[in-house]
Amino acid sequence: MAQQFDRDLHLQQAEFQMEYYQSAGRIWGLAILLLTFGVSTASAATNCSPISYGAERSKLRVFLASNGYAQSEQTFLLRGSDRRVREIRSGQLNDRGVECGVKKVRAYVLGCMNNSLPWLLRSVASPAERTTVKLWGKARVSRREAAFIGKFHLCRAGAMEVFFKPEELD
Repeated sequence: MAQQFDRDLHLQQAEFQMEYYQSAGRIWGLAILLLTFGVSTASAATNCSPISYGAERSKLRVFLASNGYAQSEQTFLLRGSDRRVREIRSGQLNDRGVECGVKKVRAYVLGCMNNSLPWLLRSVASPAERTTVKLWGKARVSRREAAFIGKFHLCRAGAMEVFFKPEELD
């Protein structure tokens, strides 16, 4: 009985921490997006940059390949990010997002990744070491995969804060 109580308490604490990190993730994601693309890009839809999803994805692929990510990790991460970026739909966009277009909003997420992954990867100790965490359907992701996925969700949350209708953020 005590073990069950301890496990339930641990799960409640983990759930509280997750809610905290999700909120913090949105704030950091927004900050990263604003710093990455400039306040003018995020505040004025008429200044949508000429960013391209294909170009940003290609940069991301090259970065992963040149920074020690195994081919299987590259495939897993690129497919996972493609899948989650495709979840961004044009019907979710606010006026700013509509003017920029859903393809550019998706490209902003990958652009944020390209601009922030280099310094993030430098901070990961033992990047190839496996974790006990299951993310994006894969058990025991490496530390570098976990860092990538966490950063992806921060960048996506930042794009959502800037380009989504308020009711879509709940």
